[in-house]
Amino acid sequence: MVGMSGGVDSSVAAALLLKQGHEIFGVTLKLWKENGDNRSEIEDAKSVCDALGIRHFVLDAEQEFKNIIVENFINDYRQGRTPNPCVLCNKKIKFGLMLDFALQQGCQYIATGHYIEKQYYDNRYHLLQSENLQKDQSYVLYHLTQHQLEHSMFPLVSYSKEEIRQMAVEWNLPVAQKADSQDICFLPKDYAGFIERQSAPMASGNFINTSGEIIGTHRGILHYTIGQRKGLGGTFGKPMFVTKINAKENTITLGEAGEEFFSSLTAYDLNFIENEYENKPFYADVMVRYKSKRYRGLVTPCQDKTVSIVFDESPRAVTPGQAVVFYQGRHVIGGGTIL
Repeated sequence: MVGMSGGVDSSVAAALLLKQGHEIFGVTLKLWKENGDNRSEIEDAKSVCDALGIRHFVLDAEQEFKNIIVENFINDYRQGRTPNPCVLCNKKIKFGLMLDFALQQGCQYIATGHYIEKQYYDNRYHLLQSENLQKDQSYVLYHLTQHQLEHSMFPLVSYSKEEIRQMAVEWNLPVAQKADSQDICFLPKDYAGFIERQSAPMASGNFINTSGEIIGTHRGILHYTIGQRKGLGGTFGKPMFVTKINAKENTITLGEAGEEFFSSLTAYDLNFIENEYENKPFYADVMVRYKSKRYRGLVTPCQDKTVSIVFDESPRAVTPGQAVVFYQGRHVIGGGTIL
């Protein structure tokens, strides 16, 4: 079963598998949006399946998507965290709900258009960063379990985006010229407005400095994220950066230049694909957000099922709620959520 979003990547993934001789069908998730659902994406995916001569199913995941992904996104922001909903969606919806559906239909695998590599050796599945670094999506899939990896296929691993586009054109796929999606699928660009429409307005509060002194007024914590400099709504006589958001006290801490860098972090809700690292300290290359550079750090498991990471070079804007992912070379060791 091929998960088809209506985009060019998943469409070419389906065409590749079909040409390799696999028996396939397509499925598109019906997802919640503020003003309806993703009907246009469903129609695009169906048009590709019709062109390929394969069956197309729509799996209604609206309620699960709203309850799990959207509500978590809203709650995290209201608690002063900055989540990555795509990580949770891959974990709970695409490789959760969708995989369960595929297995119920008698499929051996689900296939997706993710740029990622899976290998099997030493009686274990391993996840590797794509050689196509510009499109690599290993960061958002660090949570995959052995069960999920066993039943997953990633046909695009060895291709560049240019090659994918060319194949789509050569094979006359209806979405060959469709632009890549850049934004979170259920969100307008105004995150704060969306959250307040879906929940309730948030009150203004105090900007404080790192000594706890009040230095200004913010317009609600939804409008700010760690590392932010522009759009603070005040003049402080020098560059200031958001270094901490305290939802309980409704305060935002501003630091001077240099204080937006963090020498360490703590992470929870961990998953280790390479399980030999789970119970011992290890050095790894660490990504603290999607598409960030890698920072070398010592990862130390703690007794409370968290890890602490101390960096050789301090990353900027380490943000609670974001995923942190550990690598050894191209291998994904695992990851968690920044506390």
